[in-house]
Amino acid sequence: MTLWDKLKSAIGGDAAGGGDTPDTDIATAVLLYEIACADMEVADAENHTLRNLLAGLPGVDADSIETLIARAAAIKDENVSLHEYVGALNEVCSFDDKRRLVRMIWEVAYADGVLDAHEEHMVRRLSDLLFVPHSVFIQQKLAVQEARGVSDGGEASG
Repeated sequence: MTLWDKLKSAIGGDAAGGGDTPDTDIATAVLLYEIACADMEVADAENHTLRNLLAGLPGVDADSIETLIARAAAIKDENVSLHEYVGALNEVCSFDDKRRLVRMIWEVAYADGVLDAHEEHMVRRLSDLLFVPHSVFIQQKLAVQEARGVSDGGEASG
């Protein structure tokens, strides 16, 4: 059983929703979409990265990706608090799961090669809500910077 299967099983949800607790797919999509929108513009690179990360979740197919993104957009438009979604993940995620999620969040933030101050603030906020230590927040930031070849200022180098 994969991580996401265990998470879904633990909270009893599925990508279609229907329960009081959001499932891990939609909770993950909401957090990633929130980062993509943090600088008030979803760049093509951010959209592409968001879709690729969601496609990497077990059981998520092309149709599910569109549904997850549409639901995440609707949730953002409704100004629903992120606490419900972070809380659902906190209930079932191990420390390693949260570390991987923070990495995914950084990947979306850096997808367009520029780290906006709003994006960095939102990543920090989500990391805090996920109870991820600052050292892990920084480790994941540096790992994504290295993988993407960006400097601390967020601009692609070379």
